[in-house]
Amino acid sequence: MSLILRSATRNDDSNIRELFALSFPATPKTSPEITRWQYWDNPFSEVRSWVWDDSGDIVAHYAGMPVPILLEGQDAVGAVGIDAATAPSHRGRGLFERLASAVYEDCGAHGIPVTMCFPNENSVRGFQKAGGLMVGELATFVYPIDAAWVAQRFRIPLPVVRPAMRLAFRVASANRADECGEVPADIGDLWRSVRARTAWGIRRDEHWWRWRYTLKPQAQYRFFEHRDHGQLRGAAATVTSDKFGGRFVLLLELMATDAEAGRALIATIASNSRDAAGIVTVALPGSPVAIAATGSGMRRLPARLGPKPVFFGVTDNMGGRETMSSSPWTLAWGDLDHI
Repeated sequence: MSLILRSATRNDDSNIRELFALSFPATPKTSPEITRWQYWDNPFSEVRSWVWDDSGDIVAHYAGMPVPILLEGQDAVGAVGIDAATAPSHRGRGLFERLASAVYEDCGAHGIPVTMCFPNENSVRGFQKAGGLMVGELATFVYPIDAAWVAQRFRIPLPVVRPAMRLAFRVASANRADECGEVPADIGDLWRSVRARTAWGIRRDEHWWRWRYTLKPQAQYRFFEHRDHGQLRGAAATVTSDKFGGRFVLLLELMATDAEAGRALIATIASNSRDAAGIVTVALPGSPVAIAATGSGMRRLPARLGPKPVFFGVTDNMGGRETMSSSPWTLAWGDLDHI
């Protein structure tokens, strides 16, 4: 065996996807359309993809996916650390740490100042050993739709659940939102009106929305908009998935100029999703997304009732930003590339 750590190119695509299929049989990234969109034809920068090569076989992989970001309020290109995979035959050898270090160093060498990462409980240690800085744990926010599911899930009598839901989750709105078949054409105007709230995080302009949601292959997203006299005041992107023992609407994006616009969006998503148990999203506590979620009628789920914890961390790829891990990062569920 001859293990070599090297950068990957488009020519490695099929072998990388074979590794994905071996490591994560349910992943959509076995499709060449997905990796072409996310890796090789990424419009924001060239992907920084690295592999361990064992005598011609790719046995481990990790990448920094370029994304548009705000860094201290300034436009930049950052990366999201994605697709860490190791073949079963090579696990337990400590390959990830050197692989991750190579990706972060490569990002820095190409002018990408930060890599944003979402390590789970099992990978936090390796992430930190590779130079990662922990920022926090994502909180889960919910809006229940199906009272019967809530009663069954938490073993509470149904007659008790219904009035409790009405009391705790108030999204009554004099205004309505509408489901639209695509990303609103003036999503850029909405972003410019709310941009000042985000100093650190994804730059959610029209380029992000159209690349992330419109151009993604095999996408099944739903879009909602709230307008006031024709002006776009709120927009949301969702996808429905079986999670947490039920069918849920995952709120991937929530942009609203005010709480009223947010409530109109949540109320409309709920009324258009009667087959779902509820609406759910994740955010860093205290962040603009968390504030928008609670202002729109969603409530934070206690940690003991939530899913397995998801953490957020960053790497300072170029050095010189010692306060990066304590900066006010803004995240949305759509930042997780695999949804």
